Amino acid sequence: MSVQSYEKWLDFLYSLKRTRCRNPMENITKVCKKLQNPHLPFKTIHITGTNGKGTVATQCASILHHSGYKTGLMMSPHLFDFCERFQINAEKAPKEYIVENTPIIKAIIEDEKLMMNYSLIVACLGFKYFHDNNVDFAVIEVGSGGTSDFTNIVNPEVSVITSVGLDHCEYFGNTIEDIAIEKSGVIKPGKPCVIGPNTPIDLLRKIAEEKASELIVVDKRDSYETAIEENSRITKTVIEALKNKGVSIPDQAIENGIKSRPPFRMEEKVILGRKVVFDVAHNPMAFERLFNDLQRICRNKNIRVILAYGISRDPTKILDVICKYAYKIHLVSNDDPLLFDSEILKNNALGLNRDKISISGHIDAVMGEAIRDMTDDEILLVCGSFYIMDSARKALLSI
Repeated sequence: MSVQSYEKWLDFLYSLKRTRCRNPMENITKVCKKLQNPHLPFKTIHITGTNGKGTVATQCASILHHSGYKTGLMMSPHLFDFCERFQINAEKAPKEYIVENTPIIKAIIEDEKLMMNYSLIVACLGFKYFHDNNVDFAVIEVGSGGTSDFTNIVNPEVSVITSVGLDHCEYFGNTIEDIAIEKSGVIKPGKPCVIGPNTPIDLLRKIAEEKASELIVVDKRDSYETAIEENSRITKTVIEALKNKGVSIPDQAIENGIKSRPPFRMEEKVILGRKVVFDVAHNPMAFERLFNDLQRICRNKNIRVILAYGISRDPTKILDVICKYAYKIHLVSNDDPLLFDSEILKNNALGLNRDKISISGHIDAVMGEAIRDMTDDEILLVCGSFYIMDSARKALLSI
């Protein structure tokens, strides 16, 4: 396999990112049928949620792996390399698999006269990869939503809704109830569903009752807990639901696997004596939780922020949250078409404390500037988008 052929197929896939599909379940059902229904032979855990789904998915997959099961993990989005989206026992898919199988799926879509779609191909690649490698379990993270997500073709042993907040409102509605209804599509008749404490429990309970599904609620703690602690409790509840269905999972596997976490979730680094935290928070709910966690963990520290933000979201509300907590905000100027221009971000801060905000250039320059300007009573938070995290960490390590 040549590097050029892999890059060619990635370019093809990325060219489809803006396309939307009106009939996702109908389309993926047709494609999977031609692929001999690769999503059916293995057991699945299906996970959605506004925040926390990546952490819960990673922990569940790790626990199953430590229990001796060959375990697939489908993640969204990837951070460093497209192949991260499809993992077996924590090893990402080889590039050769993408090169060999993307054209197979593309040809089926063309033969069926369906709309070519990035998420459709990605879901089919994941299912086929897990099937071809005979996994016992696959932990499937939705791309977005639930009902209309291409992964919703699975019939899981357990489904999970980690949290519900306002995100992707242009697709799913402008209220918590609208978004909860979309995410409730992962609840399957007769199958248990675990929901986190930050969800509209009464609404989801009603939907679960209509589907004769057992709803398992992770209650709110009386005392404060961080997002990581909450997500770990959700994971343990999912594992308990699997054990109740007869899946053998040793306590030691839970102890080992629960330590796993995907990159850039409250990930801490120290450079030149300065603490830097990377986190992929990207909606108001996540930012509120992140800043509350930081204030408790790093008491009496001012928070300096480096922010980039995706064009698919409304930046006004997140800037409102960040300006409430941050001591200083550096906006990243980036030529990535998926990110807001920093001038546009600053214009969205009208009415806020704009003196806190500076436009600082490319991420390489911003990291150096922020580290140099920091004082002993500060921490640096890099946040807002999955798409800058790899570059930001590399820039930090080169200082």
